[in-house]
Amino acid sequence: MGIFGSLSVGWLLDRMGLEFCAAITLFFGQMQMLLIIYGSQKESWMLLSFVAYTIFRAFLYPVFIGSLTSRLGFKYFGILLGLGFALSGTFQLLFPKVVELTQGDCHLTAVGTGTDSCDHGKWQITEVIQFMALGVMYMIPLLDRRDRINREAQIREILLEESAIATYGSTP
Repeated sequence: MGIFGSLSVGWLLDRMGLEFCAAITLFFGQMQMLLIIYGSQKESWMLLSFVAYTIFRAFLYPVFIGSLTSRLGFKYFGILLGLGFALSGTFQLLFPKVVELTQGDCHLTAVGTGTDSCDHGKWQITEVIQFMALGVMYMIPLLDRRDRINREAQIREILLEESAIATYGSTP
C-alpha cells in the first residue's frame, strides 16, 4: 500500500498541485481516525484503518517537503528540514504523558481471568482530538491556495502593466 501511496502522491503533486495533496493527506489521516473510532472492535475495520494510515504516511513526507520548499525555497533546505523533524521529535516527547492519561489498566490484568473489570482507557478521546486537529489543519491548504491565487493575480497585473508600457511607451 505504501508503494501505491508513494507513486500516487508523486503523480498527484505534478497533476493537481501541493494544496490538493495536502488536503488528501489530511483526509486519509481523518479516515484512519474515523475507522478506529467506529470500528476498533472489528478486525476488518482495523485493517482498513491500517491501509488509510499507510497511505497517510506515504503522502505525509512528500507533502511536507513540498510545502517546505514551496514556502521557503531551497536555500536553507537542509537545515529547515532538520528543524522540522526536530520539532516533530520534540512534540513526540509528550506522547508518554498522553499514553499515561489514556491507556487504562487492562494490559496489567491476567489474560483469561474471565473478568472485565479493568479500565479500557480513554483512547477514543485521543482519537477524536486527532481527528479535530487534522480538520483544523485543512486551513493550511485553503490559505495556501488563496495566497497562490493572489500571487498569480499580482503577476498578471504586473505583466499587463509592462506590456502596456512596452506597447505605448512610458507614461508621464
